[in-house]
Amino acid sequence: MNERVNLLEETLEDVKDSVSFSVDKEARVGHKAVNKSFFGYKTHVAMTSNGIITAALVTTGEKADGQYLEPLVERSVENGMEVDTVIGDMAYSGRDNMSRPEKSLHLTQ
Repeated sequence: MNERVNLLEETLEDVKDSVSFSVDKEARVGHKAVNKSFFGYKTHVAMTSNGIITAALVTTGEKADGQYLEPLVERSVENGMEVDTVIGDMAYSGRDNMSRPEKSLHLTQ
């Protein structure tokens, strides 16, 4: 029994040493997958096929990616880009995004 208590105390001490708390009042919990979360912010990025960033937005972690497609495309156009194809992951598969005027919207998993 004493061994179990010692193991529990060691585990609690390890957790205490490795856990940090944020004082950032604006940061939020977001999800990268159903069972994988993070605390903080998201950076939504538009870029060319060559990796040149054409627009970026930073939001709190809980914001859904899909609602930022239009602002990213608009900022890319404002920054001198001609947008005819958009490629994104399934987070951008909302009805409004699928009916965008670009020639095509390619979604990846």
